[in-house]
Amino acid sequence: MKQVSILLFICLTAIISCKKKDSKAVFIRISNQSAYTFEHVIVNTYNQPINYGQIQQGQNSVYMKFDVAYRYAHIRLTAGGKEFILQPIDFVGETTLASGKYTYSLSISDFNRGRLELKFKKD
Repeated sequence: MKQVSILLFICLTAIISCKKKDSKAVFIRISNQSAYTFEHVIVNTYNQPINYGQIQQGQNSVYMKFDVAYRYAHIRLTAGGKEFILQPIDFVGETTLASGKYTYSLSISDFNRGRLELKFKKD
């Protein structure tokens, strides 16, 4: 009986600790607001690159979990055979996002110059 109680205590502790970790997580999806299919979409919020793969025009990706994230990120993708990169200089003065779900809406503002625009929103 004592062993069963100990095992039950360990299981409950593990379940509770898993829920606490997810409650602090940030979930981000990508919304493709361009006229092109995005391919090889890599988002790196803070030393945590995540591959979103391909996102069709006008579509949203699934939410991906990040430990630390900001209102913007380093983003690299290919569209129409051309590579686009959004490169933040730093995160000085920025605060990390609170736990929850967010969307990075991406559009191409100038295809020839490779300009990628990001709009941020809390879902």
